[in-house]
Amino acid sequence: MIYVLLFEGIDKSGKDSIINEFRKITSSKHMTCNRGLLSNIVYNSIYKRNIKEKEYWKSFDAFMKSKIVKLIYVFADFNVLKQRHKKLNEKDL
Repeated sequence: MIYVLLFEGIDKSGKDSIINEFRKITSSKHMTCNRGLLSNIVYNSIYKRNIKEKEYWKSFDAFMKSKIVKLIYVFADFNVLKQRHKKLNEKDL
């Protein structure tokens, strides 16, 4: 079975690195996405964007009920995140 894998997580948590390694290991057999509806809901809230949040949650729930969709939450130690942001001259956390 081919899956849709949604990699969610804070900036610089390693989503792209994990996705790239996963694609190599599986010969890109599965569809991988860096962020999805969940991130849209979170970031729209943070940046006070005008969205119909209930509709996003309905879509998210329906999507997650699919047997082919898997949500993978990626996280990293706070100090590691700070180092990654600093290395790339991005705003500190």
